[in-house]
Amino acid sequence: MAHVKNRKGNLIKVVSSAEAFPDVDLPYMPPELTSLFQDKSRLGVMDIGGDPAGARVLARYGIELNKVMTAGEAEFYCVINANRPMTKTRDEAISYVKKIRDTAGVPVTGLINNTHFFHETEPEDIYRGAELTESVSKELGIPVVFHAVERSLAERLEKEIGSILPMDISLKKPWEK
Repeated sequence: MAHVKNRKGNLIKVVSSAEAFPDVDLPYMPPELTSLFQDKSRLGVMDIGGDPAGARVLARYGIELNKVMTAGEAEFYCVINANRPMTKTRDEAISYVKKIRDTAGVPVTGLINNTHFFHETEPEDIYRGAELTESVSKELGIPVVFHAVERSLAERLEKEIGSILPMDISLKKPWEK
């Protein structure tokens, strides 16, 4: 298992399917994930993929998730990227959120706008994603939690669209060295 340190120097244990299958994107999570439900002193973030296949993996933890969500100990956020094929329009994004919610068997408690073109993202991309996500929010009655924005744009956009999560993009595309 990989370990990383957060900004406060706390050790974070990464639980990932990537260690078992490093070259494959499989809808699978290792058994260690259940420790998040058993040890209340641990904070966990589960990134289970943004489609019904990922939601099926999440459904495996449905009973545990619903329990901790009912106790106010967990949230289930759905990410919307206006540049992705399944979430380009309002109707597609609404259908996407509903499919993930229904497949997972867990209520979505918040929406995140994560519209980007990696390092080529312009403010207009973020505005378009924010507008789309706000529209989905109104239709489904699910609040927008924040807008994930590349750090270089964060300060400027926070004044214009509100709650921002500054991000450092470190993902390299396969053709990049």
